[in-house]
This record gives sequence, structure tokens and C-alpha cells, in this order.
Amino acid sequence: MKENWRHWTPELARFAYRSGRKDQRCRTRVLNLLARASSVLNIGCGNDAILEMIRERRLDLHYFGIDVTETLLQVARQLSPAYAHRFPRMSPYELTRLQRTFDAVVSGHVLEHLPDYAPVFFPPQSLSSGRKRDERSERDFYDHTYA
Repeated sequence: MKENWRHWTPELARFAYRSGRKDQRCRTRVLNLLARASSVLNIGCGNDAILEMIRERRLDLHYFGIDVTETLLQVARQLSPAYAHRFPRMSPYELTRLQRTFDAVVSGHVLEHLPDYAPVFFPPQSLSSGRKRDERSERDFYDHTYA
């Protein structure tokens, strides 16, 4: 049941994750960390609600978001046409194809869907140019951010 997003209609994909959660403490902390970055990779970007918040804050970032679900990526491309070329369908296991590093790598609700997360988040060649920061943002919830 946890893989049900793969079967969402475009209408559901358009509104999922985008309403009523912008003030979530974990998102606010991530955005505060991104204010010091110049580039960010979002692994599992979905319909990319975080890009909307980045633009609202007027953060000057080279943004790149990947996901495996084409329906969600189509919505992201429609909602942010200027960034459409920055939303490829790509597995997190293919990140070495990017051949670059990012100042920050963010990912939300992805680990539980990966059979083995180590090759993605601890590759031999790091995707992030920074060091890992673990920050407790809510009770029993940790943000793992590389910045």
C-alpha cells in the first residue's frame, strides 16, 4: 500500500503534498539551511512543493529534482515550466549520471521506499560538497541534511 502514489491520477498528483504543510517545522529548517547554499538536489521531488517554497522565499539556487514517478514529475513540470528541464525521471540509484556535486541534497519520505539506501545516500563519490548535519526538528523526527 505504501507505493500507491504510482497509481495517482494527474488531478490527485497535482494537489498531493502541496496544501496546508508549508509551515511544517522540518520544511522551515530545510529552507533555512538552503539559504546558505547555491545548488540543491531534491531526491524524490514528487510534484515539488519544496521548489514552490524556495521560490516564495526568493532563494537564489540552482535547483534539480529527480523522481521515479512520471505522473508527479509531469505535475512539477506543469507547475514550474521554467524549471521543467530540471525534473528528469531518474532513480536515486542513477545519481552518478549527474556528474556533479550540489551544495545541499534534500530528500523527504524516500528511505522507506528503497530496498537499500546506502548506495544512494553514502555513495563512494559524495553528491554533496558539504558535511552531514542531523538536526532534531520535531519530537522523534530527525532531518538528515547535507549542507
